Formats: sequence, C-alpha cells, structure tokens
Amino acid sequence: MAIVAFGHRLSISTDAVRYEFGLTADDPDRGVVVIPLDDAEAWFVEDRADRPVSAKKVVGRAWLQHERTGEWPEWASVAS
Repeated sequence: MAIVAFGHRLSISTDAVRYEFGLTADDPDRGVVVIPLDDAEAWFVEDRADRPVSAKKVVGRAWLQHERTGEWPEWASVAS
C-alpha cells in the first residue's frame, strides 16, 4: 500500500512542535498535528479525535529527522 503525506512545520514551543499535515496541500481533510516534546507517542490532531495515517507518517518522519539532527525539520513529507 502506498502512502503520500505532507507535513509543514507551523511552530515550535517549549512544550510541542506543530505540523500542518494532509495527503496533499489541497486536501480538505488536512489538519494540524501536535507532537509533545516530552512524549512524541502522545501526539494528537488539534480539534479532532481521530489519528489519521497521514498524520502518523508525518510524526514519524519529523521524529526521525529530529533524532538524527537534533532539529525539527521544516518539512516532514512522506512518499512510499
């Protein structure tokens, strides 16, 4: 199964990093995923109860880059 998702960093605070995510930039179901800095597995989507696969992929890509470089990437997109 192929997945394509984009993630664009919106902000970083002392508590969390926020990424806009979606299947495309024009995806009507896109949203904002929040990754708590002290527990990345506790990520959530603002104003939604679900945890879409596209958001999960963006979280994974952003976390991987953060682990490798120590910085949260501006873009955390996935195409597999």
